[in-house]
Amino acid sequence: MKQNFTVSNTTTTTTTKDSITKVIIQKDKVKDTLDGLAPHETTCIKKFTTSYKFSAFKVKMYTGELVAPNFEGNPYAGDKEYVDFITEGCKNNGINFAGRYTNIQKSCGCMCEHIFIVDRSNGEIFTEGMLASAEGEGRFGFTYKKDSKMIIVDSGLFTDDNFTHYTCFYKTAPEIYMWKSKRFKKLQ
Repeated sequence: MKQNFTVSNTTTTTTTKDSITKVIIQKDKVKDTLDGLAPHETTCIKKFTTSYKFSAFKVKMYTGELVAPNFEGNPYAGDKEYVDFITEGCKNNGINFAGRYTNIQKSCGCMCEHIFIVDRSNGEIFTEGMLASAEGEGRFGFTYKKDSKMIIVDSGLFTDDNFTHYTCFYKTAPEIYMWKSKRFKKLQ
């Protein structure tokens, strides 16, 4: 199904395939909402601006022996699927976040991922409450670097590799956090 409409003098085409709506914008300016569309078609492209850079949050890389996840005292220690997932994630990924952590992602449904973090210097596992928000912990992708404590949350919304434009679904936008004291601190 194809549908053409005009937003702020911009011709836009939506193509719906497999329950996913893709919006193609031919000019840069788009209203925040697309009037007259059904809720499942409410989509727009927005410019993303930030002064935060991964390089501003550089950390020293841990060079010691990688410690396996420590499940002692963990509320999910009895859940075999959880233990296997975290253990395999550490084996397959090594240090990939903030100089000493293994960041592991797991799908929680369509456009939803949870994040799990293991401190490879001592095995401590961080599972819940790291991203405090009204929407909960599930997000649409994460972008991070092994030598930076900055993370971009909902990064799956970006339309390009330069993080300049993103698709906004129901007023969702990428957010920037910094890892600080066993949880994330929101920066933007």
